[in-house]
Amino acid sequence: MEYRAYKFRIYPTPEQEVVLWQNIGAARFIYNWNVDQRRQAWVKNKEPLGYFKSSRKLTELKGQEEFSWLKKVSNVVLQQSLQNVETAFSNFFKKKTSYPKFKSRKGSRQSVRYTNSGFRFKEGGMRVAKVKGTIKVEWSRKLSSDPSSCTISQNASGQWFASFLCEEEIAKLPPSPNRIGIT
Repeated sequence: MEYRAYKFRIYPTPEQEVVLWQNIGAARFIYNWNVDQRRQAWVKNKEPLGYFKSSRKLTELKGQEEFSWLKKVSNVVLQQSLQNVETAFSNFFKKKTSYPKFKSRKGSRQSVRYTNSGFRFKEGGMRVAKVKGTIKVEWSRKLSSDPSSCTISQNASGQWFASFLCEEEIAKLPPSPNRIGIT
């Protein structure tokens, strides 16, 4: 089994856009905060800071008065940011990528990822955790299976998209007897 992403245009209302932007901002903040926490833990104590310790630190952070705004966004988003940092460091230690960088608010593509517990399909659209109402989705095809995650993004021109990750059997093409290339 392999994963395939299905991308659809979505049309959130202005009120829904505000909440989506709050979720995107919180996800970016937690990602950057966790990268910094891991760096500090290693520099100061030479101890690795894994996902579970980071999750406990996040709970402590949300309890602080100055970060109470984190309680207004979906916890699914915050936990997924911690998971994204875990994956980034894992890939770094496997020498697949460079050291994780901070995310910028000025990038052309802003996004937030929800696991399957953070969204539901309803009335021709989708419901997202902590977002009131149903977000209209422009369905252009059927999903091959129940999605495991949904990434909501906005491109540089202001269009919103939802990308669903579905597990499916992808058939391999038979080898072709015709060859193209330089020999």
